[in-house]
Amino acid sequence: MKKQILLFTLLLLAVTAFAQLAFTPDQLDFGDVTITEPITLQLIINNNGTELINVTNITSNLGVITVNMTTFPVYAGATMPLQITYAPTPQEGEGEIDGMLSFTTDEPANYECVVTGNAVAEPVLYIDVNSLQFDVFVGEDTLQTQAITITNTGFGTATLNFAITPTAPLLVSPQNEADLEEYPTLQWATLPTATAYTVQVATEAEFTDLLIDEVLTANSYTIENLEDGVYYWRVKAQNEAGWGIFSEVWNFAYINPWQCGDVVTDIDGNVYQTIMIGDQCWMAENLKVTHYRNGDAIPTGYSNEAWSNLDDTTTGAYAVYNDNESYADTYGYLYNWYAVDDERGIAPEGWHIASDEEWMELEMALGMSESEANSTGYRGTDQGSQLAGNTDLWYNGDLENNSAFGTSGFNGLPGGYRSSSGNYYDVSYTSYFWSSTVYSVTFAWNRVLDYNYSDVFRNNYYPKSYGFSLRCVRD
Repeated sequence: MKKQILLFTLLLLAVTAFAQLAFTPDQLDFGDVTITEPITLQLIINNNGTELINVTNITSNLGVITVNMTTFPVYAGATMPLQITYAPTPQEGEGEIDGMLSFTTDEPANYECVVTGNAVAEPVLYIDVNSLQFDVFVGEDTLQTQAITITNTGFGTATLNFAITPTAPLLVSPQNEADLEEYPTLQWATLPTATAYTVQVATEAEFTDLLIDEVLTANSYTIENLEDGVYYWRVKAQNEAGWGIFSEVWNFAYINPWQCGDVVTDIDGNVYQTIMIGDQCWMAENLKVTHYRNGDAIPTGYSNEAWSNLDDTTTGAYAVYNDNESYADTYGYLYNWYAVDDERGIAPEGWHIASDEEWMELEMALGMSESEANSTGYRGTDQGSQLAGNTDLWYNGDLENNSAFGTSGFNGLPGGYRSSSGNYYDVSYTSYFWSSTVYSVTFAWNRVLDYNYSDVFRNNYYPKSYGFSLRCVRD
């Protein structure tokens, strides 16, 4: 495109002793002007003299320049605005112009204005179809043609480069309408020109509420953490020309074969029994894992002094009662609350450490009233006895002597605790369980089963540095 320069240079040819015209600005620059798209700029005429001047005519040797008026007075000390329009035409075509505006006045002096500019032609394209469709059957060699009409209603020349977006990918697996009991890996055929794929998964075929909407370069995607149900999926590809259309929609049904009462395995390979109580699925054993869910080791082996200092760093840690590993086989490990709260997760996949609210739901499922569940201290009637298990491990008292002892299947055991000083207490006498619910910077909610009480103790005043047993509930 040619560089445009359009300047009005007003040349003062004659001046009287009493009147003088000047122009603001003294140059006008229209810039590039597209053919059939005129541009108008304003020119101010200033009478800097002491007498009236009448402009009697304005002419131009350029047909593409027009003025909104050609006769007018300009009083002494006054101004007059003019609208100057540059309207290049198809007949004139592209290119620079170089002409003149001539101002005739009623005094001997006349004035002239130099006009320059550049006309530009731009293409305007229209295509008579929005899409092309070819039906080619697998295994057949066919030649098909379809015509399109491209119309240029503008005045410039356009150079067209055609690029084809990718075809819809072919879905491979799982097969359409498959019934699955494991988390699926979605797979589709690769396309030679594809640089990326978008995979979408939804619970309805309209894809109005997407569960997954991922862009990736691989031709597969593994889905995890699905609930039971039917899922729909589709894929589209991208190349240098842009995104293609989506594939056909396939669906699969996912049914998790695991049922409460089956065993669950943690990251270390420890296997736990499970029990359904009310509407909750609980582990029926204390946790004894030594690694977070991502594989990082949970710190352990602290001396009493080092254990007492963990509050300063809020470091998650575990211990075994009396530093004797044989206790772990029966009672599991004792964890401080910082291990419970660690974002890496301490429970197996699909499980979590029970919250204070989930403990209350458990207690109410065993007959505790809601008002009692929401209170603190010893609450309820025989819910502690129901939650406990294995009379051989408990010191004799009201807990095991209650007829409801062990009836829930929860199997709470007297694993004792490790205090903030690092000392161990109360094995055979008491079960201490952390909840995941924080109470304050220093304390968290917990539960206690005591050999001499058939009910359940709830409190929020044990420091987070204490080592308690942990129970998990299913997500």
